[in-house]
Amino acid sequence: MGSALAAGASTRRTPVLVLAGQVMLDESALRAAGITAAYSIADHAGSIGLAIDDAANQLAGLAQVTAASWG
Repeated sequence: MGSALAAGASTRRTPVLVLAGQVMLDESALRAAGITAAYSIADHAGSIGLAIDDAANQLAGLAQVTAASWG
């Protein structure tokens, strides 16, 4: 297990979702770390530049999309 958070979530059968600027790990590395899914703000924004320049809005938008898909 990658972290205490992931370990605790696993024992409770709670998925661990990560929202990050960029996601560089592949699926197997994410699973090994106890992460169910990881989403990239840069991918959501369409570019790294927009993700940086409008970080708060892009993160909020990604959080909304992610919540809707997991809700």
